[in-house]
Amino acid sequence: MMTDNNQGRSVGDEYREHLTDLDWVRDADAVQLRVALHALCWRCERSTVDAFASDPVIARKVLIVARGIRDELEARIKAAREEGSKNVMSLLRRRASAETIVSTCDAAIQLRAVTGGGGQRGDELMRAIARHAEAIAPEDACDADRELWRVLEEAPAAS
Repeated sequence: MMTDNNQGRSVGDEYREHLTDLDWVRDADAVQLRVALHALCWRCERSTVDAFASDPVIARKVLIVARGIRDELEARIKAAREEGSKNVMSLLRRRASAETIVSTCDAAIQLRAVTGGGGQRGDELMRAIARHAEAIAPEDACDADRELWRVLEEAPAAS
């Protein structure tokens, strides 16, 4: 278990708190995120996990690390069972938390892919490109303009 800091809070509490700050998650390196997600697996907060799904970059980043944690916990469970350890139930709960994180982030990524991923920003970009195409006379267009317009014409219609 994580050790206490000077304020009487566990290091795990501090890492779980970091995970509620999506900017921290976005900036965290792999080691920091791994340690923080392990802490979350000890005491999983659904609101924290759901927040990961709100940002596609964070969801992908967390998914990668959470899969590794889930696999690590699976290996620990196997070893604990072989040794007859009393820690199996704790490891199973932590693995279930890791699976919750994996499932939530994976679902968010897949839903974004199914719905086109661009959302409102993508639609705004498509409209801006269309306005640009209307504002420039064809004889004034450069090759880059024509290529951009071609891509716009071939893109699926915004819903």
